[in-house]
Amino acid sequence: MITFFRKIRQSLLLEGKTGKYLKYAIGEILLVMIGILLALQVNNWNDSRKSRQIEYALLTELHKSIEEDIKNLNDVIHRNRSYISSAKIVLNTIENKEIVSDSVSYHLQRSFIVWRIYFKTSAYNNLEEYGFNLIKNDNTRKAIISGYDGRAKFVDQLYERYDEFLYNVVEPKLAERFEFKEIGEKNFGLFPVDNDIEADHHRLRYLLIKSIDLQNQIIGAQQRTLRVFDKLYEELKTEIDQKSNHSKQ
Repeated sequence: MITFFRKIRQSLLLEGKTGKYLKYAIGEILLVMIGILLALQVNNWNDSRKSRQIEYALLTELHKSIEEDIKNLNDVIHRNRSYISSAKIVLNTIENKEIVSDSVSYHLQRSFIVWRIYFKTSAYNNLEEYGFNLIKNDNTRKAIISGYDGRAKFVDQLYERYDEFLYNVVEPKLAERFEFKEIGEKNFGLFPVDNDIEADHHRLRYLLIKSIDLQNQIIGAQQRTLRVFDKLYEELKTEIDQKSNHSKQ
């Protein structure tokens, strides 16, 4: 093709048709420019198509991950509420100065448990690695970052706060005056050493009230995270459906 155009230019020059040569040269330059622009346009279109495909894949992966986190959050909240119920049973027992029975001791060893959720972050990390700007919808992008860098991290911080309370305060105090005893097959309870709950009334009451407060904070943060994830789940579903329909057109 280049040889063909060169022969035309040479022919025009040999024939002395300078005017036609200039017009032809300008036309050839314009054709080259148009070709370059078309090539750039095709390249941009291909890049855009690839970006949409990557965005679709990442959002789909994140959508499935959030679905699992929502299920796990509901389960964890339910479990943690049961531990608070146990703590309240023990608190009521010591305030009424009752003897610690097997059932109460069972609830006592449950009173300082907090079930932990480990958010599935691999899909979010993949998205972060590609760059959040890949997400075209501003609201969706902000909701994703808020859910993981905001709510989920705050829940983890509350877990850390409770761990500090448990290991630095609860366990040292309980170890002084309480012991584990078997109350059934593979089942243990926590009993006062002298079976005298009144001797440890104030200490245990403080630990239980503080524990319940921290547990309620964790549940509250988990519930707020759950609401954010529920909303994000629906937003992602809408976004994925739109992109899927667009790719079929």
